[in-house]
Amino acid sequence: MGFVIAFMTGCRHCKECGEYHQGHSNNLSDDDSGTDELQDDDISDDDLNDDDSGIDDDSIDDDTADDDSPSDDDSSDDDTVIDGFDWTKYTGSPAPGMAVMAAMSYDEMRQNIVLFSGGTGLSNETWLWDGTQWTKAQPTHSPAPRIGHGMAFDLAEEKIILFCGASIILYPRDTWAWDGNDWNKITTAHSPSGRAKFGMTYDRTREKIVVFGGCNGNPCENAFSDTWVFNGSDWSQVSTSNTPSERISPYMFFDEKLDKIILFGGLNDNGDLGDTWSFDGENWIQLLDGSKNSPDPRNAGACAYDPNRQRGLIFGGEAGYMDFRNDTWQWDGHKWQRLMPENAPHERNQTCGAYHRDQDHFIIFGGFFATDFLPMIFSDTWIYEYED
Repeated sequence: MGFVIAFMTGCRHCKECGEYHQGHSNNLSDDDSGTDELQDDDISDDDLNDDDSGIDDDSIDDDTADDDSPSDDDSSDDDTVIDGFDWTKYTGSPAPGMAVMAAMSYDEMRQNIVLFSGGTGLSNETWLWDGTQWTKAQPTHSPAPRIGHGMAFDLAEEKIILFCGASIILYPRDTWAWDGNDWNKITTAHSPSGRAKFGMTYDRTREKIVVFGGCNGNPCENAFSDTWVFNGSDWSQVSTSNTPSERISPYMFFDEKLDKIILFGGLNDNGDLGDTWSFDGENWIQLLDGSKNSPDPRNAGACAYDPNRQRGLIFGGEAGYMDFRNDTWQWDGHKWQRLMPENAPHERNQTCGAYHRDQDHFIIFGGFFATDFLPMIFSDTWIYEYED
């Protein structure tokens, strides 16, 4: 658990001065040298020593969590919307254990959400959410345990792609594909530099995975502002005339109505960010500066795209040091609107989310919350869906 806590707080806490801040940015153009390699990755679950140390969501009264209204934020110019949706907590079993900085993505071919890794002791477990319950997968091969990685479904390849992340402060620079039964490592000629806490999503029109930003170092505080795309076999860097500032843990999804990738927020030397950008495959354009029609500046929450209502969704995050949020927002293609469900999960950051297109709901899993005295790592699943 110590590694996970240190990794999460490293981008705000300076060991030299004792103050919390982002650290040092790194706007270098990435080379293709493989200096951040982790020893190879065909690891079975039996090789891992499961560590469930820490405090999970059971330390919080479930009734309190279920009745918890979304936390206040300071946005004064936002619209509020009651969309008929509400959050409900999944109480079934089996279910994944405590996790922070895990990743998940919806598999459109197999119609389930795939969750990989995260945890307190690091894990390489793969779990499948079919819309009603979790099932632990039993792949023959698996990526090494990690946190802060990215996952996205490649519609052209009909596979989920996983990239990089951090494992004991090492950044493996590896790319893996999930075919519904097993993980297979993809050998690429080029790759982004090793990193964690980056934005990653699939561009459905240009049929490429897109990665932006992230960080590396020990702790993870060297932030990037580069854009990379994966075409199913190799990575290439996109040179853009305009780009968002370097940042870690942004929210990123593909807007099917605008036919562009949307990026919101993140964290860098200047603190939490509240700007919104679009990417059309060639260049970034700033849509909103965060001064209005936007959530409070924040990082490290969950996001996904609701294709049935053509809206982006974000949940929670951290809007300043230990200012954890549990609010839900939608992106309508032009502005952000705060949603007003009756219930909400506990405040948290470092959670992950995905949208189940077949079952028509947004889910989040796990995450982190802390007071000055008590860190909490969650193992809960929450479902945001229409209430009949």
